[in-house]
Amino acid sequence: MPDSSRYVPRVRVRTSSARKLSATLPESLQGRLNDADGLISAPLVGVTTDGEPIPGLFPLHNTGSSLTEISDAAVGFLGKLDATSVKRFRTR
Repeated sequence: MPDSSRYVPRVRVRTSSARKLSATLPESLQGRLNDADGLISAPLVGVTTDGEPIPGLFPLHNTGSSLTEISDAAVGFLGKLDATSVKRFRTR
């Protein structure tokens, strides 16, 4: 059996998290984030190849699915969650 008496655990200190945006980003990433913020706030134009929407490319039509059934399923799902989880899902 190997001697483990000299084993010393390493402690890692996390300096960043994927769950939270860092306060400082590299310049190239900050530029992309700024561009994305502008694009998100712009009105949706639709699917285009040249900046002009193509009318009728994806027309809306009745699928035959009941929105009542979909709504009831969502309400049932939310009814099974605790208050913290409900708040998290409703704010997305």
